[in-house]
Amino acid sequence: MARAEISQDVGQFAKASVLLVAGVVFALYAFGLFLLAAVYALEQTLPAWGAALIVGGGLGAVAVALFLIGRKRVQQASLLPDKTIQSLQENVTWMKRQTK
Repeated sequence: MARAEISQDVGQFAKASVLLVAGVVFALYAFGLFLLAAVYALEQTLPAWGAALIVGGGLGAVAVALFLIGRKRVQQASLLPDKTIQSLQENVTWMKRQTK
């Protein structure tokens, strides 16, 4: 029972970690696009840097959303086998009652 519960919790933690990693990757791409937008702005080619700024802003918003969702799921994930611990505590209580 503990093994199944722990593997389920580890699975949830792994899925949340994937979202965090995806958020970081998108954030890196967003940063690169903002840098590209700054280069285009210095070259004074308004349509090109404007497009890069819009794409970078959209990608940055996606990165923030993925990071926040992933962080929330990591915080919710518990690696303790709660059900198993509760079951063992109930067994100990039952054994104490039986030996009285």
